[in-house]
Amino acid sequence: MSENGTFLPVRRRLSIVRAALGMTKAAAAEKLGVDPTILTRWESGSHPIPDVRMAQIKEVFGVDLEDERWERHKFLALPAIKNT
Repeated sequence: MSENGTFLPVRRRLSIVRAALGMTKAAAAEKLGVDPTILTRWESGSHPIPDVRMAQIKEVFGVDLEDERWERHKFLALPAIKNT
């Protein structure tokens, strides 16, 4: 739940994490090996994020977007992007 008691969608969480890491959509898409338009679709909610990509996002960004405790993390110190 967010601070106002509403659920924060996974697509919004992805945008927040990307921005917190200082990454453009193009840079994040490159790191994930997808076209930037795909990332845009995920963040807009027009296309769901496939499970295999959710696992990849967790591995690359070090953040589980589906974790029920997500809002409690506050992202004060996000892990560095792993070099692959």
